[in-house]
Amino acid sequence: RKESKIGQMLKEMEESPQMKGLDLAAYLILPVQRIPRYEMLLADLLRHTGREHADYENLESAAKQIKEVASYVNEKKREADNIKMVSELQDLFGGKIQELALPHRRFVKQGNLLHHVAKNKIPKKKERIIILFNDMIVIASNLPQDRFFNKGAIYKHEKHYPLSGTTTIFSLDCPEPMIEIINESLEEKHLSLSSKDTIERDEWVTAIQTVVDELRNKIRDEPAPSPVLRKKPLNAAASKNLAGRRTRSYTQIPLNQNPLK
Repeated sequence: RKESKIGQMLKEMEESPQMKGLDLAAYLILPVQRIPRYEMLLADLLRHTGREHADYENLESAAKQIKEVASYVNEKKREADNIKMVSELQDLFGGKIQELALPHRRFVKQGNLLHHVAKNKIPKKKERIIILFNDMIVIASNLPQDRFFNKGAIYKHEKHYPLSGTTTIFSLDCPEPMIEIINESLEEKHLSLSSKDTIERDEWVTAIQTVVDELRNKIRDEPAPSPVLRKKPLNAAASKNLAGRRTRSYTQIPLNQNPLK
């Protein structure tokens, strides 16, 4: 009922002559649209201002700053669009993957590839929808076109394959353009995919390798999380040499995490 009141208020507001035929969204986007206009205005002023002019340095500084602001706004808009896309993909699975749309997750690439599996030791391959995110690969298939029966879902989640900074990607050309992905930290270490041609294969390899490199750099650059520590007792000799001082030695217990947990 509260939502209907808000909707009615917005409708009345949009019908007001003061809105000049525009809705609320059109006015909300106006400040963002002004940024590139300011950027063009300052760039044009800078071109028509001599270097000896008293305002040249201020114009140059302003033009540089507004360019940085425009770049920042564009980047945030791309992030917002990507977050929205991940949320929409979660809906296409009918909510079967509850934790797909997480704050850190970004969509990278989607397409159809052949997924190679060995069922009862018999090699098989099936066409699947491959969705690459910034931390994992989701493998899906199309559901029958019965939206009512599927409760709005059009994709079926077959499996997901977490990526990490230690993931290795290989390109093979025999018997077809293959992508071999190996993550030694997983129980099911190998993921085998193939494409229709080497161009498509190389595009996927580049995209996956970029994700792995970014994960590796993230692990390297970010401070390590507080590890679980276990105290090591000092032997008698060390205790004697360090008498009067309290010294502790620790070993680190590694922590592993699945992206969907």
